[in-house]
Amino acid sequence: MSAANPTELAFRFHNRWAEIPDTPSGRNNGRTHGVEVLPDGRIAVFCQAVPGVLFYDKQGNFLDGWGDRFVGAHGMSLTQHQGEPAFWLVDQESCEVVKTTLDGDTLLWLDPPPAGERPGGKYMPTWADQAGDGTGDVWVGDGYGGAALYRYGADSSYKQKFESFDGLRLDQPHGVRFAPNNNLWVTDRGNHRVLVLDAEGQLVKASSNCCHSPCSFAFHGDRVFVAELFGAVTVVDHDLNVIGRLGENPWLTPPNDWPTRDKWVFPDEAKQQGYPDIAGTEREKNDCFSSPHGIAADPETADVYVAEWMVGGRIIKLEA
Repeated sequence: MSAANPTELAFRFHNRWAEIPDTPSGRNNGRTHGVEVLPDGRIAVFCQAVPGVLFYDKQGNFLDGWGDRFVGAHGMSLTQHQGEPAFWLVDQESCEVVKTTLDGDTLLWLDPPPAGERPGGKYMPTWADQAGDGTGDVWVGDGYGGAALYRYGADSSYKQKFESFDGLRLDQPHGVRFAPNNNLWVTDRGNHRVLVLDAEGQLVKASSNCCHSPCSFAFHGDRVFVAELFGAVTVVDHDLNVIGRLGENPWLTPPNDWPTRDKWVFPDEAKQQGYPDIAGTEREKNDCFSSPHGIAADPETADVYVAEWMVGGRIIKLEA
């Protein structure tokens, strides 16, 4: 594992730590997009298959699952509802943004933003999370539609839209997650940018040179783990300084000078060779990533779980 200081970032790479159930939908799609560590120690995975919400023990054994409607399963965020753990789930195809119990009962459902609020009339949400402070506001990243952030009240009422920060228009605001201090972290992936906002949506800090393809975040102490779609997990501190990079894939990750480029372009060679659907090929390596998408950190052990975006799914554990 590459890192700025290997003694600070020592993880054992467990390739295919767990497998999704062998079903027709899992074989035909089965992309694993979200992952969370639950308070009872189970690992939850959000998958484009039936069932869509999967549960594993810490040894990677499949326990059970639920959900037959999440064809476009995308963002999964562990949250709270009246003191109990719950999920925010986002389906990019149906545009469903729903809060559920861990057992699948619906608690809240967010209507799409008003038609006049959607840039270009587009809306395809990718992630949602809820503030843990007194407001309880819910924020939705429209990563694949009109490229906007939407803010809702705790009662699911629509509040406002954000399109630009620091003079730059959002481009794929893909992942949104609240840090323990209730700042909202946003992956502005198309701009190779990470944003940190306060509870009112004011910019606290931003960086365009720490992450090349950020998808989502996991927080553990003074570290923030960032799933990078192009073959890496980047570790930053809360000031957006890079601590190191884990599991970099030399076939995919950009050259070191990528922050100085106007726009880093994904290599055509990788597209031609099947990225991201490289399962079972020589391009799937046992010691590096291919397409990190969802990420979670175990608060007790500091182990990190990564769900990758490829047909059939790929779940990786970084053992601390």
